[in-house]
Amino acid sequence: MRLFLFAICLCAGSSLLMASSSGALSAEAQVVPVPPGVGEGIPDEMDPAVKPPPAPITPSGETDGADDAAQAPPDLDTLFKKLADAKSASARARVVHQIQVEWSRSESPTIDLLMARAHSAIQNKAPGLALDLLDAVVRFKPDFVAGWNRRAAAYFLSGDIGKALVDVERALALEPRHWGALAGLAAIQQSLGDDKAALATYERILEIYPEMDKAEEARKKLSAKTEGRTL
Repeated sequence: MRLFLFAICLCAGSSLLMASSSGALSAEAQVVPVPPGVGEGIPDEMDPAVKPPPAPITPSGETDGADDAAQAPPDLDTLFKKLADAKSASARARVVHQIQVEWSRSESPTIDLLMARAHSAIQNKAPGLALDLLDAVVRFKPDFVAGWNRRAAAYFLSGDIGKALVDVERALALEPRHWGALAGLAAIQQSLGDDKAALATYERILEIYPEMDKAEEARKKLSAKTEGRTL
């Protein structure tokens, strides 16, 4: 397996690294998939629906702080404050994008490549390969939230709910506001039949990221389901 991982890293050209970086970003908020019968689950948040519009242009013709932001990206606490204070959906979408960029920032081309390959393996229903790749990710960079979150997805796909839960909890210990990991936790809670806990988790997601439509849909369905049980 070590030789396989080394070969992946050695043979990757610059174009592949660029593609993998893009793939890692597009899948950064990858959530734990939901098994048949549990519900629709929540798809990857990095889809065109949440990508922000271009930065607004000031009267002087310059982008509104875009260059400064590229040179010195704000920390996550600042971004989450901006998200809470944003007055419009478009403003929130821009901040959501910035947060996801920060979550996906591994600062390592090797990690980016492993993450992209693992994402492809998960999409191709090959959790064993994904786990081999992600074991290396969390070993090389144990403080990388996206690595733990994606390995949780691979464990869940393989049917190992216990290990999926451990990895989701590790991701949330590092970043409690990670809506992808929270969505994974909700999926696990649903798979275990704990709809009340899953409902609370979806509500937590919506407190952080109100525009997450699939979380709102899941919340409504679970709310109706749990209310029906109490009647």
